[in-house]
Amino acid sequence: MTKIYENNAQQICNNHKVKCTLRRVPYVTSFEHGSDARYKFFTKKIWDGLYNNNQGYTILFVHNYFDFVKLRTFIKNRNA
Repeated sequence: MTKIYENNAQQICNNHKVKCTLRRVPYVTSFEHGSDARYKFFTKKIWDGLYNNNQGYTILFVHNYFDFVKLRTFIKNRNA
């Protein structure tokens, strides 16, 4: 398995001939606010563009299981 770093992520996408979009989550001051910051960033900045412009499948890499559960609930509530 290849570990994805910011500087070689585009190269990995090119090698596999897939479109890859990377977004950096805004800086948070403490570890305990990181999960909420990632969730707010996704729901406010990413979701509308991702859902409206989706022409196929989308893979989301989620930081941990608890973030995954929050996103899964968010997506299910929007019937996506």
